[in-house]
Amino acid sequence: MKKFFFLMICLIFSSFLFSEENQSSEKPVMLWQTVLSGKVLTEPAKFYYGFCVITDARKIDCLNYEGKKLWEKEVSHPRECQIFPLDYEFLLLSDNSNNTVSLINPSGLRLWEAEITFKPEKARSGDDGRIYVYNESQIACYGINGIKKWQKNSDINPDLLKINPFGKLDTEN
Repeated sequence: MKKFFFLMICLIFSSFLFSEENQSSEKPVMLWQTVLSGKVLTEPAKFYYGFCVITDARKIDCLNYEGKKLWEKEVSHPRECQIFPLDYEFLLLSDNSNNTVSLINPSGLRLWEAEITFKPEKARSGDDGRIYVYNESQIACYGINGIKKWQKNSDINPDLLKINPFGKLDTEN
């Protein structure tokens, strides 16, 4: 009788192991599929409603998380462009071949374009609507209308700085 119960427990335990193994070897379920305008060239800029990518078809494609294309806009030099997500679902497009940055609203409308003298690596929004664009050694500040307020060189990485809207750069303690 003990052998029978022991055999049953082993049988149940082994069936449990095999069922776990089968579940883990299955491919994940695809939630949606869509066709983009070309091959994706950039990391997605993620927003609460979806994401945007630059494709080799000279376009920015913006999709929601169900795969529906929200908008598509032309870019002149896709391999030289970067996109940065900003607050309130805005997007900053950096075109390194033309040395420009552009602010794009959540509907895909380009609000302004401004000149920049360095290749940006990051961008972030300020509390007052200003946009700070920077790389390892330089930082520039643009107002909400696209006018460059100031640009500075810094020996300290701007990620480590506390940035004042008027151009004062302090290290955070």
